[in-house]
Formats: sequence, structure tokens, C-alpha cells
Amino acid sequence: MLVKHAGFARTQRYDRWYSLLLQEINLCGNLNSSIVAVGKRVAEELVQRDFPRPFTSVIHYSGQAALARRAGLKGREDSFREFNGSVSLEDIVATMGDALKDAHVPPAIRNDILAQLTKTQLTTSRQQLIFNYKVAFESMRS
Repeated sequence: MLVKHAGFARTQRYDRWYSLLLQEINLCGNLNSSIVAVGKRVAEELVQRDFPRPFTSVIHYSGQAALARRAGLKGREDSFREFNGSVSLEDIVATMGDALKDAHVPPAIRNDILAQLTKTQLTTSRQQLIFNYKVAFESMRS
């Protein structure tokens, strides 16, 4: 779904899919499974619906959440400076290649995805996004 369409009928869409989400978590997860809410709006929706499991909220990966990427660095500026540049586009492409292979994605589709990925740039904003995810996922371990 395009970001510009995400707000259209969001509540109705969540109403339709919430029970399915609960069923899927009960079917695929266990009591120790970590739940990640991607985006502030999703996290708010889960809280409003009294979601029965603990979850960690991460910022949305959309470029429209760029302010949240910078806000997530507050108080962690030194850590981000150390982190910045430690992940390369080559690292991401290799990891994605492994994940797609492990998921048995057909080679033609896998190659198309990886070719598209190699054309992107790992900007400072995207490094900030990765750093924010790193911090959130590390908090899940503790």
C-alpha cells in the first residue's frame, strides 16, 4: 500500500483485520514470542484495543517518519556517531540475499529484489532508521 493511501479507511481496515491478527499470533506464536508494532499509529491502535500481549513499538520505515528517526537519537547521539557507517549497503544486500534464500524465494524474484536494493543509497536518514531499530530490538532482549 502506498503511504499516501494508508490513512484512507484505516480504522475500518484495522477492524476487519484485528481478529485475524489475534488468530495468527495464537497460531504462529507462543507466550515468549516478541511482537513488534511498526509505526506509532499501529501501536496506538493496539493499546486502544487492549491488545493482550506485550509489544515493542518501532518507528515506521517510511521516509515520512524522518523526524521520528532524528528524535530517536536524542540522548544517544554519541552511540549513533559510533554506529553511523558501521552498516554498509553491501551488508544489507548480503543479509537480504540470505533471508530471501532461506525463505525459498524463487531466484528470479530474489535477483530482481536484490538488483533494486543495490540501486538505493544508505543515507544518514536510513542509518538513523537502522540505529533506531537496533536500539528497539536490543531493548527486547533485556
